[in-house]
Amino acid sequence: MRLMTSLGLALLLGCASEPGADEAANLDPLLVETPGPRTVVLISLGSARADALSCYTDTAHWNAYIERQLRDSGAVGRQLQSYLRRLPEPQTPNICGLTEQGIRFQWALSHASSSLSSQVSIFAGMEPHRHRVVRRGYTVPSDVTLLPARYHEAGWDTIAVVGSSELSASSGLDRGFRRYVEPDSTQEGSPVLVSGPEINRRVQTELAATAQPDGDLLLFVHYADLRQPWLDPIQSESPVFEELRGLVQGTDYDYSGTNHGSAESLSLIRQLRRDGGLSFSESVQARGLYLSQAAWVDRQVGLLLEDLESRGRLENALIVVVGDHGEALDDSADFPYAHGAEVDLHSIHVPLLV
Repeated sequence: MRLMTSLGLALLLGCASEPGADEAANLDPLLVETPGPRTVVLISLGSARADALSCYTDTAHWNAYIERQLRDSGAVGRQLQSYLRRLPEPQTPNICGLTEQGIRFQWALSHASSSLSSQVSIFAGMEPHRHRVVRRGYTVPSDVTLLPARYHEAGWDTIAVVGSSELSASSGLDRGFRRYVEPDSTQEGSPVLVSGPEINRRVQTELAATAQPDGDLLLFVHYADLRQPWLDPIQSESPVFEELRGLVQGTDYDYSGTNHGSAESLSLIRQLRRDGGLSFSESVQARGLYLSQAAWVDRQVGLLLEDLESRGRLENALIVVVGDHGEALDDSADFPYAHGAEVDLHSIHVPLLV
């Protein structure tokens, strides 16, 4: 795989420094010309904290609450270390393996804890007050130029497959894409989510149907598996998911509670955290469920990249993996296990690999 440099970087990485409006409008589609068809793959990980990935353990926010809880209960020295060794560990070799040929940004911060607002920032190179899409339900204004439109104007094929109805075409996020594949949804309320394996199947369908199999391609893929609740029948019946959960939790992990990732069980531990009664085992279980989801998403990203490589799409490619925003676990007593409720560091510190 040869990595290429794309103009999109200044715009793609909306969580980095922001160019002025005139400067952004005058950027060319490519900074470096390279032979052969070019591919830009933007992989967006919905609700992905940076420390959900194994290559971000040096900036982890995981232990603060648990360590306080253990110290308050009198655990010190070897006993404390024994407890901490039981913490679940991220298992994301496919995503983090990309750092061998690229760059890991240690401190990328999302502009918003809303998937739609953050994604518009990434595509527009603007913070939310400038592009004016502050949360779900807003529409991208017509005067905001999005990155896919620039690629389309330059003659690239542009395809998007998204895993959450929060990123619906009706928001205007589809602007510039020839194909924008989103969840089928007419209902109001919580977003409709599509699981990772189905996202990969839809990507394969779109690539097989394209009239330009050897042309330049911008591919946007959004995985939503990390969003609460963390209970998916497809995963619960999958031996692969059981294997991944075993790696995350450890073979000797023993849990006797009732939290298995459903909305009801998450509501229960949310209240326990607010009341100060969340136990060590419940905290560890919740983190393990979240990290198991991250391992599952990592497996899907690995399969996506394998398929792209089999099509010759990674010979001349730029791959960007970014989280749209993080997810609160037991970090906050005010908004524990919350989705998009605050902008504390654990909720906006996201992974970014190029």
